[in-house]
Amino acid sequence: MLIYLDTCCLNRPYDDQAQPRIQLEAGAVLVILKQITAGEVQLANSSVLQFEIHRIADQTRQNGILHFLNYSSSFQALTPAIEQRSIELNQLGFKRLDALHLAAAEALKVDILLTTDDQLLRRAIQHSTQLTISVLNPVQFSTT
Repeated sequence: MLIYLDTCCLNRPYDDQAQPRIQLEAGAVLVILKQITAGEVQLANSSVLQFEIHRIADQTRQNGILHFLNYSSSFQALTPAIEQRSIELNQLGFKRLDALHLAAAEALKVDILLTTDDQLLRRAIQHSTQLTISVLNPVQFSTT
């Protein structure tokens, strides 16, 4: 199974763990990262993801996330086709970077894109018939 973890998902283990929801999602992400390092699940990567991660000011956080991306089995560079698809997704109401993540994930033919972004999840459910991939919260994924 090929999965794509967006930036907010990869950041979750580094977020303030005071809230139960964040603890739960961080735990699910850590389980998924263990599955990736064990080779049980394949991780997709993209230039969109790299761009966002390199904008993270906290070097410890950035380096930790980049470490896990070393386990990626596939990489998608930004192409005119992905740009065009992201424009279509943006017109459906997806934020610009979310649309780029979705377009890259679709180009990679991932099985699931994981995110902790509620707005992205809601929009993906609303437009599920117009997407070629599934979008889930990591907790949903870890319980399937």
